[in-house]
Amino acid sequence: MKLKTLFYMFGVSSLLFSSCSEIPNYQQVLGERIFIYRQDNINSYVEISSEDELNSLARYDDCCILITSPTCTACQNTLIELSDLIEKEHYIIYTVDYESIYREAMNSAYNSQGEYAYLFPRLNQVPTFLFYRDGRLVDYRIGSFKEDELEEGLEEYFFDANLYYANDLIEDNGHYKISHLDLENITYSSTYLDSLSDEKVVLYTWRRCGDCYNYKERVLFDFLVENETKKLYVYELDDFMLLRREDEEKRRIGSLLFSDFSAKYHLNAYSRLDEFSNEIGFAPTIINYTNNSYILSVYSNDRDVYIDENNYLAYNTTFYEEVKDLRSDTKVDDFDYTSSNYQKALEELNEKALNLEDKLCLEFLNLYLL
Repeated sequence: MKLKTLFYMFGVSSLLFSSCSEIPNYQQVLGERIFIYRQDNINSYVEISSEDELNSLARYDDCCILITSPTCTACQNTLIELSDLIEKEHYIIYTVDYESIYREAMNSAYNSQGEYAYLFPRLNQVPTFLFYRDGRLVDYRIGSFKEDELEEGLEEYFFDANLYYANDLIEDNGHYKISHLDLENITYSSTYLDSLSDEKVVLYTWRRCGDCYNYKERVLFDFLVENETKKLYVYELDDFMLLRREDEEKRRIGSLLFSDFSAKYHLNAYSRLDEFSNEIGFAPTIINYTNNSYILSVYSNDRDVYIDENNYLAYNTTFYEEVKDLRSDTKVDDFDYTSSNYQKALEELNEKALNLEDKLCLEFLNLYLL
């Protein structure tokens, strides 16, 4: 993909910010396409309503975020065109107000240093499209598209994959907002997931989870590029997982909710007990539902490492039985987690497991999505 000139003007009426500095140099990462979610029957953009939402999306999701201002005529025209495109293609495209939420994130201390520095560049113009992948700003588009060129213009930034978001979205004054678990009443809604056909494949994932990241990067995304007509639903478990950061009372109630959720959608077919001894499922789990039956695949989440009779490391609890046969190449003397031998052996075992599970999970996708 040809890199864009930084402050190239597109011949439309846009709002200028005379006090803003240049966008930092992103040339080392610019040009990657993103895997953008879709949703059935969506017909408008999704409005980001808090700084936490903005951070969560930019750091942990593939997403397209449009920066706008209510006083910008070009922004309002772009939003109208964007809604028409979304109604046709079912894309989930986020918008955020420059003057409030975006400016706060842009000027924050975490945006100037640390792992996620400069995710929110200083802009000299809106509307601006920002494209995120793997916690990086991988591309951008400053200014409006010319009339009737929005669809074609955005296509160069997206992989044409049928990755459908299965969480609820809340319709609000002609657009949508993200539905979150209600921490005051500790309730959640899965209305949209329940409305889907009895025959579907759903990936349950947590956007902050390293295993989920590996599954997407090592297995899923390559599959979707090669099989762009296949449809996969994704349910994001972020709200359940973030309850771990709350006080004990909310964690306890949230644990019961996630246990009920896991039982309802069969994530607990490969389960564990949480801190309150409630049975819950893992992320990532991918399940093929067919009428009243289901079959699942779980990536990674191998547990209970032990030292076998020959002093090699192995897993005692795994989703795939084949993984139990794996052994580290390095011997260890005891469970000294700080020793270099133990760390080396554990790394070897983990990499062998991931390589095998790459193959087994890809076979699952080929079997149930093709």
